[in-house]
Amino acid sequence: MKSMFPIPSPSDSKTHWRQWAKGFRATEDVERLSSELLQTFSTLPCLSRASKTDHLLLYAPLPDEFDPTPLLNTFLGTCYLPRITDYKKRRMQFHQVTPNTPLVTHPTLHLKEPPITAPVFSVDSFFSQETSHMVLLIPALATDHQGHRLGYGGGFYDKFLDDLYAQTVRSDQQLLNRMTTACWMSDNRHVKQLPTEPTDRPVQWVITPIQSIQIVQTISP
Repeated sequence: MKSMFPIPSPSDSKTHWRQWAKGFRATEDVERLSSELLQTFSTLPCLSRASKTDHLLLYAPLPDEFDPTPLLNTFLGTCYLPRITDYKKRRMQFHQVTPNTPLVTHPTLHLKEPPITAPVFSVDSFFSQETSHMVLLIPALATDHQGHRLGYGGGFYDKFLDDLYAQTVRSDQQLLNRMTTACWMSDNRHVKQLPTEPTDRPVQWVITPIQSIQIVQTISP
């Protein structure tokens, strides 16, 4: 029997791929998969008690997305969520949150954000803490075997990563070893190859309900 959602070709448009991914996602048990993803994610070496990871940058999920926010209750370091600072320029920054932080709703994107008064994640401060490590969990509609992610097309994470990597390279390229990027994904939406662009940056890890897949060991500038 053919699948109701045959995987598109890498030559198909990203718009077509997003339609496919959203259609497949609508059939998934997001609550169950989120719980399984949480367990798999927690086994990453960079999140073990012996690691030096003290900054965890998460996202507040949309209704059909996997929910990583239970980590706010269990992670021993500091957690952050993104806040849109300039919608037209696709800019965002991360603010410190706790399980008790009251979130607000973005007027255009309708996603939950930290209040503007919450402390901001400081890249300069992170760089100055020589033993610090950060993990950035990036939302995605699909991922592929090369670590590429299919986003929603807004470009907010692309801008954030470009700025972060540029500042890192200017300061000290070795700092890239203190940053880990990851995506949570269902096994059905982790595919062989996505359509990509030259500026796309692969994530280091793709986390599925049954395995943690290390794509690349360190981030390339």
